[in-house]
Amino acid sequence: LLLEAEEVEEASPDGSGSRSARAEEPEILFFDDSSVKKYCCEAVRTGTKAKDLAQGVSSLAPLQNMEFRDSNLKRIYSMSFKPGASLLAAAGHGGFASIFGLGSSGSEDGEPLMSWKAHQGWVGEVQFLSSQDASSNLVLTASNDRSVVLWDVNCAAERGRKTTPKKVSEVCDHTGGIFSLHEVGGLVATGGKDGDVILTQITGTEMKKVSEVSAVQEGHVIKCVQFNAKAGELKNKPTTFASCGMNNGVTIGDVRSGGSVVQRFDAANHCVNFVQWSQYSENLLLSSSFDHDIKVWDVRATSAKPLHSLLGHHRVPQGQRIKQMHRACFFASGRYILTTGEKTDELSVYEVETGKAVSRGEAEFQGTAVVAYEDEDSVVLAVGANQAITLYTPCV
Repeated sequence: LLLEAEEVEEASPDGSGSRSARAEEPEILFFDDSSVKKYCCEAVRTGTKAKDLAQGVSSLAPLQNMEFRDSNLKRIYSMSFKPGASLLAAAGHGGFASIFGLGSSGSEDGEPLMSWKAHQGWVGEVQFLSSQDASSNLVLTASNDRSVVLWDVNCAAERGRKTTPKKVSEVCDHTGGIFSLHEVGGLVATGGKDGDVILTQITGTEMKKVSEVSAVQEGHVIKCVQFNAKAGELKNKPTTFASCGMNNGVTIGDVRSGGSVVQRFDAANHCVNFVQWSQYSENLLLSSSFDHDIKVWDVRATSAKPLHSLLGHHRVPQGQRIKQMHRACFFASGRYILTTGEKTDELSVYEVETGKAVSRGEAEFQGTAVVAYEDEDSVVLAVGANQAITLYTPCV
């Protein structure tokens, strides 16, 4: 397999810092079974089920011996559970990505099973493929270097003292850095600095662009794009997606018509950094921005007002602008929302039905990214920050 590097400029997602990566000579690598494949993939189990939380969430409890760390990940921007919750992927600053083993026989001393330089620029998004065989470990990454890469982390090659997984496929269809990626049913949506949403199809080991939607955010930078996909239906191709960005708005596009915009509304007074659909209610969408609130929307509503405006998750004085990006997520069958906040170590939990805060617990650190996983047996929440990840479960 040939790995080629090109000269690109790297800058963090908030625009601070830059450097150039010089071109490298292509090299030939020889792959063997990786530590990820050799790992006994035991899923993490919490004993808390989504149905147990029907009467309410009182707090979040850290899972014992479920703290992970990678010194390469100076700042974590994105995380993804493998379906089944046996592995967790994390990526972010410096172009690094990591794979951690979960369960009672998880990564030794919290160290990753694999950590590698995935891109020449920061990684805006990492995701395990939504539908794959239990023995497969395919991971997608998207970066400021304009590329989307499909990795097989079951295979690894040595590069001196470092290890890199097998690069299965790569596309570079964007003309600017990529902030966001989301895959459902083999269809990948990406958005970034060029203001376009690109839809790419994964077929076997190939990725191919199927459509490009220009000026989705009226020519502004796209910070996030997310398919609307119900839990349990991730093998099916999605029909709609939401995107957001620096024009302070949220748009909804129709995949069946090539991604054409079917709905648009103003969502904030500043840049909208993240959107996420509820996997249990196809009409509920949350958005987080540089405003002081996180908004929950019912896209069926005819008014431009959000269903709820969630406050109190940060400690930035009123009148001052939020400077850090914080990703919120739905959990417990879409009944609750978890978020971190600027200038605080608190984890805030809100009830979706009422919009009220039900818990504000202290974490081990100020989080920068959150992600949830749940199935019939467990509800697991991962909170990532600078070099560290902690797993939590909600308590009744």
